[in-house]
Amino acid sequence: QRLALRGAGALGVLVAAMGAGLLTFAPGLFSSSAAVGYICAEVAPLLGVSLFGYAVSGALEGALVARRQLRLLAASHVLNTAVLAYALRTLPLVGSAGVGLAHIWRLMALLNLVRIGEFVLALRRADGAQRDAAPFATPLQLPDEQRRRRRWRWRGVGEV
Repeated sequence: QRLALRGAGALGVLVAAMGAGLLTFAPGLFSSSAAVGYICAEVAPLLGVSLFGYAVSGALEGALVARRQLRLLAASHVLNTAVLAYALRTLPLVGSAGVGLAHIWRLMALLNLVRIGEFVLALRRADGAQRDAAPFATPLQLPDEQRRRRRWRWRGVGEV
């Protein structure tokens, strides 16, 4: 699991840098308008944060699927979608003329960072429940030093 999360973090950094770099240094790929190029450069850091969060939260979500935490994932997605829809409708009314691209990417970045927090807490909770549910451990599940202390012997392997 740690290796997968490290890989997702590295991939997230790479994708974030590429996405933000494209918007910053090659806005002409999207439009020849200088105004659009300016807006692209303005939202590039938000896009980068959002892409990084998306990559990491996707790996965490996969770990939760592997642990069959599907109800939790469904509830999380429903709640996050409702909060995002509410934020898109109401937050622009406070102090701004309307929803802009920066506002949307700010919300997307925040959503992905919130998902990381939710999924990390859910994984810790699931791992704790799994540990509590196991009344005893087999010799292969124990750390090496506990095996040595209990002096279990295996045929053909010697003392473990």
